[in-house]
Amino acid sequence: MCVVTLIYIYDAALLLYRNEVIVIAKFRGRYDVKIGNSDLTFLGKILFIPNLFLPHQPLYRLSWEPSERTADVIGGEIIEATKQRLLGIAPYLWVMFVSLFVLLPFGLYIRHGLIVLLLSALWFYTMTIMALVIIFIERKTIGVSNSHFSAICFESLICAPCALNITRKVSLAVVIRSEVAELSKEILTPSSYTNFIQSFLSVIDSQILMETEGSPRFEKLRSYRLSISRELT
Repeated sequence: MCVVTLIYIYDAALLLYRNEVIVIAKFRGRYDVKIGNSDLTFLGKILFIPNLFLPHQPLYRLSWEPSERTADVIGGEIIEATKQRLLGIAPYLWVMFVSLFVLLPFGLYIRHGLIVLLLSALWFYTMTIMALVIIFIERKTIGVSNSHFSAICFESLICAPCALNITRKVSLAVVIRSEVAELSKEILTPSSYTNFIQSFLSVIDSQILMETEGSPRFEKLRSYRLSISRELT
């Protein structure tokens, strides 16, 4: 079970560039935008580990550059459209999660646990196949290529812990081209947006300190920060 857990965590973990954020889609039209912890770095990238107890939540990778802020509602529409389809397989992932982390260890430590082990394996792979079938049907709408879908199928059927990250792998492949601050303003609640902007400004400040004062990028970052900081006044 330790090996299974470590594989699941390793497969769920993400390495983000310093100009990337993660949009987390939830039920009932709720969203969250997360910035990786800069104290956790690996190979020059920021380590981000999503909520391991919520494998059904779609994740979207979004990058930003210091530029003119322009509203882009298309990004929000793409996220909303794919989220509705991906959250449809949430019940299957919950059954898979319970089968792998509840029924499987339970069957290992009880008398005559072989039946429980067989049932957990049966339920797990049945739910996995059903989830993959739904994604296959919706693959063009979601925007998943055939090669990427084939890779997800191979990983999910060969390595059971990897199957729990089906939704994350599909959603992370969706290309979102939107300005971070504008998209966050569109999808977050006012309080959540304020908290995100404060964290986002700290990230911009850290990048400003890394640039040479007066350089073109330094000026772009400073101008970009000024345009975002106005949101808090």
